[in-house]
Amino acid sequence: DGVNDYVAVNNPFRAFNKEITVEFLMNTPNAIMPYGSVMGQATSGVDDMSTNVWLMHPNTVGGIDFLVNDAGTWRGVTVPIQAGGWHHYVGVASEFGTKFYVDGVLEATGPAITTGIVNNPNSVIHIGKDVRHNTGRFGNITVDEVRIWSRVLCEGEINNSKNCELNSSGLTGLQQYYRFNQGFVDANNSSVTTLVDASGNGRDGQLNDFALTGASSNWVASGSTNTGTCTSYSPPTAPITGTTYICLGSTSTLYN
Repeated sequence: DGVNDYVAVNNPFRAFNKEITVEFLMNTPNAIMPYGSVMGQATSGVDDMSTNVWLMHPNTVGGIDFLVNDAGTWRGVTVPIQAGGWHHYVGVASEFGTKFYVDGVLEATGPAITTGIVNNPNSVIHIGKDVRHNTGRFGNITVDEVRIWSRVLCEGEINNSKNCELNSSGLTGLQQYYRFNQGFVDANNSSVTTLVDASGNGRDGQLNDFALTGASSNWVASGSTNTGTCTSYSPPTAPITGTTYICLGSTSTLYN
């Protein structure tokens, strides 16, 4: 509700190397949002470059920064927030650069991870607020399909799964996956306070300060275009001549 609601994941993945992908669906009525109020990983209530890990960070002027802490230095990239309706956001960082995709389209690129992503053993993830601050930085947002990976997703993978639910079995690098499929839409959900991690890694989230009844501050209908289960992504077969884009770390077959 933008006042005090958030989800806390107290046992997130904490073993990144030089790669991370954070993706989610979001609907917000306003592009102007409080700093950091979408989601992020850090020590709760502490803003320090020895403990910050990554942020999806609204910047109060209509943009959202994807920031990754590279051994004490933010590596980041910024895109405009799309107000009204559901939109798919994906931040990717690796030793080859940072990228931000919106609705499957690469919108911005930035600096690379050169040393390594900070791994803070005391870090937590907050969804719907700035994890570094205990007051004043909450987002008036509805979110769905939050996925956190310890590897890079390429444009082909992103577009293959942006409008469907993952079959999470056997997906390399999928560390956390939240479908937000709990509860009953707009009903009394006072007992439904756990956001289930569908990755199989047991990193469930806990709802904090939600009303859990009515049409807001509750489990609500997504309204996104998510339909069915995603098909498996297959790297393309590349001809010897011409240009074909393949995912970092994947293989391709040449033919003539």
